[in-house]
Amino acid sequence: MNCRWISHISPRSNESLWTAEASRTVKLCLFAVACLVMGTMAVPAAAQDEEKKERIKEERTVTTDDEWPIHITYYNFNPGPNAPVVVMLHMQGSNRQVYEQGLAEKVAGTGIAVVTVDLRKHGESKSRGGVLAGDDSSTDVSEFKPIDYAMMVAEDLEAVKRFLFEEHQFQNLNMAKMGILAAEMSAPVAVNFASRDWLKKPYDDAPTLNASTPRGQDVKALALLSPTNSVPGLQTFKPLKLLAAPQIPIALMVGVGTGDALDKGDAKKIYQAMAGNSRNKGRTYLETYQFKLRGTDLLGKNLLVEDHVVAFFNKHLGELEIDWVDRRPRYDRDKKNK
Repeated sequence: MNCRWISHISPRSNESLWTAEASRTVKLCLFAVACLVMGTMAVPAAAQDEEKKERIKEERTVTTDDEWPIHITYYNFNPGPNAPVVVMLHMQGSNRQVYEQGLAEKVAGTGIAVVTVDLRKHGESKSRGGVLAGDDSSTDVSEFKPIDYAMMVAEDLEAVKRFLFEEHQFQNLNMAKMGILAAEMSAPVAVNFASRDWLKKPYDDAPTLNASTPRGQDVKALALLSPTNSVPGLQTFKPLKLLAAPQIPIALMVGVGTGDALDKGDAKKIYQAMAGNSRNKGRTYLETYQFKLRGTDLLGKNLLVEDHVVAFFNKHLGELEIDWVDRRPRYDRDKKNK
């Protein structure tokens, strides 16, 4: 476009005046320039956003010590040594996709890394060979044995923790600010893992216990949706009693539908197991929703469940002031640094 300024000199005022044609021409020129500038800026920005999206959402497989492939999806929108991390566990017969429909990205959007997990015999982790045995929703609960739930704690989540250790060592997150979101069946799995994590003894790599490098004590927040009291071989109350000790800095949120006929009061009892100690005031929450749905079925129903989960983890993980530290034992650091 040929942009011309047409001016006339007024004999009375010596001021430059634009004709209507000139005004229209200039406006068109400016609009074209603006579009050109915005276009050149928008393309790289869109490309950068797409590149960032591909970088932070990754499908991974971690292998347990008993050689079971556990499929996970890893979100990290703001990698760095201060980023907390939340592990999300599904209901019985479900899979990690229930969180990938919105909640995982919503939590990750606040700067918290997220790992969604298909526990063994669920989703893509349904078999050792990694081949699905049919529709994900067809998992036969009657086929689950106590050993399966025990291995979810001792093997599946430990394999996930090893993955978090690697990301921690790359300074992509801080595993000392770890939370778990669990629903129904996975609630006792999460609580037992958290208890196991807190019972791990530090490495013997310093003169005093306080100066030693920790192996565990990383789980700082648990959010449980419609938690069940037990699954075969695993109880919820016994490990929760350990976590309820006021010297253990762990927060608890319990969410439940008031019309949930399968709840049988378990959610409130689990909440009271920790809230019963007055020293835990300010870090225990019971959220009720006027609905009959259970666990992750409460998501996506405009019940504020997602908002409560995000607010809980932001407060009890995002606001933690825990510095990143090398989590290798000192004797390994010395060997590898030589």
